[in-house]
Amino acid sequence: MKVNSMKNNFKLLMNNNSKMKKANKLNDGANTFEFCLPDAKSKSGETICFGAGKCLEFCYINKGFYLIPAVQAKHEQNYNYSKQDNFAELIQNEIDSKRKKITHIRIHSGGDFYNKKYLFKWLEIAKNNPDIIFYCYTKSIPLFKKNIKLIDSINNFKYCYSLGGKFDFMIDKIKDNFSKVFQTGEQLLKEGFINASDNDFISFNESNNKIGLIYH
Repeated sequence: MKVNSMKNNFKLLMNNNSKMKKANKLNDGANTFEFCLPDAKSKSGETICFGAGKCLEFCYINKGFYLIPAVQAKHEQNYNYSKQDNFAELIQNEIDSKRKKITHIRIHSGGDFYNKKYLFKWLEIAKNNPDIIFYCYTKSIPLFKKNIKLIDSINNFKYCYSLGGKFDFMIDKIKDNFSKVFQTGEQLLKEGFINASDNDFISFNESNNKIGLIYH
């Protein structure tokens, strides 16, 4: 069902993610919000994360807080809004309305870029807000590779490819930023990754392109 306008003070951007709060404390002056979708599929069966693979076995969007019916309903509503032609305008209105300055927006604690049109909406938002860092982890690697020149031309749009999906073979492990989930910090460091488990900002601020995350 298509949703045409924001109702009952529904908010698309939230800032109650515990990991983001940790990152804010570790980065003075940071104020991070996020936009979240359902996991691999919507309730109506539409594919949201077309690159999902083994990662679904440990995706935290399927655990704990994210299993609360009200939270799942919100993510489904987010998805419905994201399909609207005025999605970029809705996000922009929220950015403009926040009393506290937004410094970072994480796109997708759950879900992913499900098609080119949706990706381009976020690129438009980032381009229109050069003072905000937009960042994401993504398994929509074919979509990014096909549009990489445009994506890389927007300096405040940061991305990190995620291992564990259908398109791992497309990741250039020398040139591309990419992430991997580990059971322990010891294993993470042994394989030469940097630990971004408590600080997402490491994924786009460090010279090491191997981003490690500890399973939780």
